[in-house]
Amino acid sequence: MHASDDDDDDDDEYGCVIDTPSLEWLDIVDHREGYCIIENDMPKIMTASFDVNYSHYGEIMRSITSVKRLDLSIVIDMHM
Repeated sequence: MHASDDDDDDDDEYGCVIDTPSLEWLDIVDHREGYCIIENDMPKIMTASFDVNYSHYGEIMRSITSVKRLDLSIVIDMHM
């Protein structure tokens, strides 16, 4: 996973890019409003735990089709 929070960038964009097609276990905690890009599906994921902002939920769920155990906590920003 690559996370970006570049202080030199004036557009205030931050987020993460995940490119781990062979990963078997994944745990993500991210409550920021930045981007989350999944480069490849993760077909080998067996266990996943996500505590994420609502905007990241769909992108992550589409990439872990083979998960056997999932812990999910979604934060919804009521000011969106």
